[in-house]
Amino acid sequence: MAELRSEEEQLEVVKRWWKENGTSLIAGAVLAAAGVFGWNAWQNYQEGKSEAASARYQQLINMTAGTTLEGDQLSAAQTLIDELTDDYGNTLYAELAQLLEARLAVQEGDLAAA
Repeated sequence: MAELRSEEEQLEVVKRWWKENGTSLIAGAVLAAAGVFGWNAWQNYQEGKSEAASARYQQLINMTAGTTLEGDQLSAAQTLIDELTDDYGNTLYAELAQLLEARLAVQEGDLAAA
């Protein structure tokens, strides 16, 4: 067999290779594209959730900064703390909100809750 094949033989080899491997190649490319898309979507979701938690925590900080809360302000702060803890429990903001909740409990004289 000659080292250099004719153009028809080379074309036949490529066609045979494509017939044997084309489906797998396309499936792999589709899976890779789906993986990249899924990863980017997940990252965007996590970033949005973190930004929302940050905004809620900033509201809480602004509400409680340097003042002793009473009545409606205290219940509004507790609502924000509960929201941060329930909806964003896997973020640092939830833990910081719990520390703030302990500070508010100490201010109210409820050391057991703190």
